[in-house]
Amino acid sequence: MHDTSTTTEQIRAVLTNNGLRDVPEGEVQELAARFQSDLERAVGAELLCGLSDEQMVELDKVVGTDDDTVMSEFISRGIPHYRDTVHRLTAEALTELAAAARVFVEGGVR
Repeated sequence: MHDTSTTTEQIRAVLTNNGLRDVPEGEVQELAARFQSDLERAVGAELLCGLSDEQMVELDKVVGTDDDTVMSEFISRGIPHYRDTVHRLTAEALTELAAAARVFVEGGVR
């Protein structure tokens, strides 16, 4: 879905822009990994709700292949709003992270 380095850069930017400039890189990377995992679950849950029974059967076959090309083709054909969903949920999650960072900073805890 996302390149981990991009996610790490996004997390670092959100933290920095909201007053948390001194978070150690290891902690940023851990947060980015959790963020990515949570985002993948959220995207999957939302997209699965919109699939027909036939699409679910096809998806089950596609997942069993472990072939990224086959998965990309399925997404392009069967889930045309995939990228929009990923972008929207990413933006929402980053907004939540920014709000949490601000609360943390405003509480005076560093």
